[in-house]
Amino acid sequence: FNFLGITPTTETVATFNAKSPFTTLSWTNHPSQNLGLLASGHKDGSISLYSPAEKSTISSLSYHKTDITCLKFNPTQTNVLLSVSSDNEISVWDVTHPENGKRCSAGAINRAVQGTITSVDWHKKSTLSSFFALCDSTGLCVVWDLRQNRSTHNFADSTFKSELSDIAFAPINSTLLATASSNPRNSVVSIWDLKNPTTPLRKLH
Repeated sequence: FNFLGITPTTETVATFNAKSPFTTLSWTNHPSQNLGLLASGHKDGSISLYSPAEKSTISSLSYHKTDITCLKFNPTQTNVLLSVSSDNEISVWDVTHPENGKRCSAGAINRAVQGTITSVDWHKKSTLSSFFALCDSTGLCVVWDLRQNRSTHNFADSTFKSELSDIAFAPINSTLLATASSNPRNSVVSIWDLKNPTTPLRKLH
């Protein structure tokens, strides 16, 4: 949609269709695309790359066998895309050339989680662009470094371990991380300091 027109009504700029239902989206700046590169995950495990400026489908990425649950472009290395499917398979894609995206292994991170992965987020700092975090249905958080191919942090709230629905790195402070729980008995956003993630720094109810 284009929200910059003179009239307050929205204008559809482009419409994309797919053979399999959409499950998730991620949009990033890309040097080859005036309006950026748009990625969508699908029920059949495929990932589509679109050019909003050209109103066209660029390519399809295939590897996952089950529905895509999370897609996230790296905010500082915008040619890198992270994908997660419902069977906890994690992939990192190099889409420098969107018409020929290549899958890179994310290592054995799926062995580090205990439940179903519910959310992922890249670190916002360019010097830490190889780090991403994930959370799962058991309340576990894992921070993973792609360069070292290992986890740097594994932690959970020991006072009330419940399913986490989302996770996000702070935009400025490089050691802060937020998690959200949708548990009706303990719906809370917890702020964690990775320098000492044994207990939340604060909780927001």
